[in-house]
Amino acid sequence: QTNNNMSGENTFETYDIIIIGAGVMGSSTAYYASKYLGKRVLLLEQFDFGHSRGSSHCATRIIRRSYTSEHYAKLAALAYDEWEKLEETAGYRLTLETVKKILKINRRIRREIMKNKKIGE
Repeated sequence: QTNNNMSGENTFETYDIIIIGAGVMGSSTAYYASKYLGKRVLLLEQFDFGHSRGSSHCATRIIRRSYTSEHYAKLAALAYDEWEKLEETAGYRLTLETVKKILKINRRIRREIMKNKKIGE
């Protein structure tokens, strides 16, 4: 990127990382690369801040803790911790936790239930 300084000369700024797209993924990547890795980051976005065109925009977006993969379950636990930190930094609530019930049935029992279930029950 070039900038004109006071004397009219072009100066060049360099970045360690350039991220295209300031949605939830791009913004979080830029934040962590800058804050925790000490990288100089340029974040580019085609729309104005606060637009409603992103894939994560809507009042009905959901995150969950339960996954069948242990890897994703661990990532989800970390994500919840990070949401809490982000809310502390922002100074207001960004999430709403709803009441939920999670029932985990092992696969063998689920197959038996489905095999023995009669249509119309």
